[in-house]
Amino acid sequence: MSGKEEAIDRVERGASELWKRTALKAVKWRAKKGMTFTTDEVWADLEGAGVEPPREPRAMGAIMRKAVSQGVIVATDKTQISRKGTNNKRPVRVWSPLTAINQKVCDSCGTALPEDLEFHQFHSIQESSVLCLACYEAWKEYKDFLLEKVAEQRVRLEQRNNVDTTKPCAEDE
Repeated sequence: MSGKEEAIDRVERGASELWKRTALKAVKWRAKKGMTFTTDEVWADLEGAGVEPPREPRAMGAIMRKAVSQGVIVATDKTQISRKGTNNKRPVRVWSPLTAINQKVCDSCGTALPEDLEFHQFHSIQESSVLCLACYEAWKEYKDFLLEKVAEQRVRLEQRNNVDTTKPCAEDE
């Protein structure tokens, strides 16, 4: 057993049985919704249910590991900035229900994409996304709008830089 696994086991043993059972139920409930999620949402669910958190928040790692071993969820390669105050905006793993792995969904609106429906997949430095046609068209329109604004700014900047510097201006006099 690795040092990391030993640490996870140790913090799991320190958490109450009630918290562990409830946390696993919360993860399973999130997975049943069929959407990706982070532990931020699980923590919020537990807090909303009035469940006393463990002394060691890393116990959530043991719960996620158990959910993976039970075939409930799988880790994605995506992260997002945590909204949980104690996480200081660090990136947290995005988890996916195992049932959703083979099902394509729009990354923007979450709509399931049937096998015969066209979709667009695009890659950027930040991410790779699958979009339904409506979201793709909206994204393309927004991207074109931004490119137009950048071009306008470039023209204004060039015009400003091409000002005749041989003529004195009010500040020079």
